[in-house]
Amino acid sequence: MKHNPLRWWLLLTIGSFIILFSFCDSSESYSVSFSQDIMPIFSNKCHQCHLSESGSFGNLNLSSYESLMSGNSTHGIDLVVPGSADQSLLYESVATNEQTVLPWRMPQGGPYLSAVQIQLIEDWINGGAKDN
Repeated sequence: MKHNPLRWWLLLTIGSFIILFSFCDSSESYSVSFSQDIMPIFSNKCHQCHLSESGSFGNLNLSSYESLMSGNSTHGIDLVVPGSADQSLLYESVATNEQTVLPWRMPQGGPYLSAVQIQLIEDWINGGAKDN
């Protein structure tokens, strides 16, 4: 019986792809961590106005998960609606751009959050805004 090298190569290639894709399960997503992903954004971008225990602008204190989640909005929009970034003032404030109708963009005067930072906040809120 003669072995066909093309057949062996094809079987090896298909087997390799099966093994490779079994490790790349796209149904598993990265869980955004408040302490490791979100709080560093606040510390870096929001510290001047919203990270002090007293005297935070707009009565918004982002120094802890508890203070963030207890924050109220005077704009009629909840600050964080777990599971819904589009209904959360926090997300709308950082994701807005010059073409939107919102009169503010945070941080005021920039530098603004990067697309990656905005995506992390969106994913964290849409993932339930957990204290993790």
